Amino acid sequence: MTKWLFLPLLTLAPLQAKAINPDDLYDIYIEAILFVAIFALMSVISIVISRRHAKEYAQSNPVLKPDIPNKSAETTETDALSGTNETDRLVELSKMLKEGVLTEEEFQLLKQKLK
Repeated sequence: MTKWLFLPLLTLAPLQAKAINPDDLYDIYIEAILFVAIFALMSVISIVISRRHAKEYAQSNPVLKPDIPNKSAETTETDALSGTNETDRLVELSKMLKEGVLTEEEFQLLKQKLK
């Protein structure tokens, strides 16, 4: 039955002109079809594995994740009114000063800008 399915390919094939046995030509076509099918399957598997590894890498690497606070406008207004935003920033600046990221002069300048 499959031999009849490949009959149009046999008549159009340039190998047919070289007087190759149709059974051998049939085997060649079967091998070619299997090769293409296996290649396609391997490509799909490769894409799936690559995407999975990319997700795992993105989750394990915090540099790739943007740290965007999800504060609403109401929360920022109440923080500004109560002054907690300024105190949090001042605490953050003092930590940076202790770690040596900021010099004393830079710390004083930033502290003045907060007020």
